[in-house]
Amino acid sequence: MHPPSGRTILVLDDDPDVRRLVTLALSRHGHRVVPAATTREALELVKRDLPDLLVVDLMLPEHDGEAFLEACRERLPKRPPVVLLTASAARREVARRVEADIAMAKPFELAELAAVVDNLLA
Repeated sequence: MHPPSGRTILVLDDDPDVRRLVTLALSRHGHRVVPAATTREALELVKRDLPDLLVVDLMLPEHDGEAFLEACRERLPKRPPVVLLTASAARREVARRVEADIAMAKPFELAELAAVVDNLLA
């Protein structure tokens, strides 16, 4: 268990198992994790609680992660680091297009995600 970082991470993924596992892994690293299942829910959370970092699934049923990130850019006073979760083989190009700091291929190791998040917040 890591000491609390005081940092808030918003996790947007429509898969409840992924949300739960990512929330658990990042919480164990001392982060405060706010999970969301839909872009609508995530945008409401962003309005109430400015996140220090976003973990966003690219492929979502109603609006994709790209649309969510675009909406965040319009609403947030400053751009938090973004970890994009994607099954796309062209993840580097996708990350560049949506201005994500890093894109991780699904499936990913939770320890690797936690290390990436810690590094981006350092």
